[in-house]
Amino acid sequence: MLLPKKIRGPKKIFLLSVMAVLVGVTAYLVYDNFLKDLMRPSAITEIQVTPLVVPTINTKFETSFLSQEPYTRLEENGNLPVEIGALGRPNPFQSIPFSILEQ
Repeated sequence: MLLPKKIRGPKKIFLLSVMAVLVGVTAYLVYDNFLKDLMRPSAITEIQVTPLVVPTINTKFETSFLSQEPYTRLEENGNLPVEIGALGRPNPFQSIPFSILEQ
């Protein structure tokens, strides 16, 4: 049967000091990142804000590039405009045969 081994002497002191350092570092990080601003008295200060000036954007679509060389060689393929045929089945509730045996 396995028995737990007891930690004695300098090893116990070393492990306790490592745990104390870890708890201290964790407490410092929590305080520095979250609690420090909450505990500090807040003073209302005036902040002068300068508005951001955004230049107007030219949204006109330039088509002059379409008259240049690679675009003038493009060909229109297919029968355009596409005509839409009949959609669906006459009776949508009729069973669909999935094999030759069901027909």
